[in-house]
Formats: sequence, C-alpha cells, structure tokens
Amino acid sequence: MKIMTMKLNWLLMLAFLCGCSHVKNDAKSDDQLPDALVSFDGVWAEDTTANALFTIKGDTVVNFEHGDRMFFKVVGDTIVIDYGDFIGKHLILKHTQDSLVLQNEDKSITRLYKR
Repeated sequence: MKIMTMKLNWLLMLAFLCGCSHVKNDAKSDDQLPDALVSFDGVWAEDTTANALFTIKGDTVVNFEHGDRMFFKVVGDTIVIDYGDFIGKHLILKHTQDSLVLQNEDKSITRLYKR
C-alpha cells in the first residue's frame, strides 16, 4: 500500500506540472542538440527558482519528496519510465542542457528546468 501511495504521489506531481496541450514543432532550435549529446543528469524543477522535484543520474530518477527510485531509458524521441507496476512514456519535445519539455500520455505538457 505504501509503494502504491508513493507512486500515486509521483503521478500527482507530474499532473501538477502539466500545462496546456501543445502541437509538436518538428524544427528544433539552434541551441537544441541531439538527445544523444545532451545529458539528462542533474536536479530538475518546475522553474529555475522552484524547489527541486527530482534528480536524474544515469538511468535513475529519484523523487526528492519521497525518495522513490525509478529507472528510465530514451527510445527514439520518447523517455520511458519504469514505475514498477506500469511503464510511462513521455514524448521529448525539447531537450537542451538546461531544459526538458515533455508531452505526457494524456497530451499535457511538462516543462522542467535544470537547477
């Protein structure tokens, strides 16, 4: 039950970060490098002044509030997160050295910034 509650909290956190729907722009900006050249490692937050939400190191995502550890991988233009009892897939709309914009499975947008 505790694990399920922590996972639900993680999902609620992602839902909190979601914005309005957005049509994917296939033209990448000049500052956006190919995903293979940009590291996901770091501390990520809703904006550059907000409290950190989670950290990524290697293939592991750690939620700061609950200490949950999840594993992820990048497959093409999608980040795939293993939550334990289900797999979440988030389309990478933008990935630079200091920002990450994801389209969630419900088509909402999550904007994250490296701190």
